[in-house]
Amino acid sequence: LLARALDACGNPSLALQHLREAVRSAPESAPAAIELARRLRAGGDLAGSRDVLERLARGEPRDAATTLAVAHELAAANLPERAVEWLDRADRAGQLGDAAVLGLARLRASLGQADEARRLFE
Repeated sequence: LLARALDACGNPSLALQHLREAVRSAPESAPAAIELARRLRAGGDLAGSRDVLERLARGEPRDAATTLAVAHELAAANLPERAVEWLDRADRAGQLGDAAVLGLARLRASLGQADEARRLFE
């Protein structure tokens, strides 16, 4: 929230600094890490964004909304295979709803995994 306020006040670098500190202080905070990854990617720091996302993806999938947000950012950071792995883990844990399964199927299809995509609907 503070990062958004700082950004709105015209201080995006301080907002980014705040997000980095928030993630360092509470690495389990997926919303802060997702926002940091998004801002790093938008600012052209794809490697930094990927590092943040990889740390998140090593953890356990949480609620459906957070799981989808992490998968979306992984795909946006050109890590679609990691997004599929992440969603597969969430699916095995029974955490994906229909919309997320559809997203997983689309990701698999985009990676040339048509048979695996079709199996999701069987």
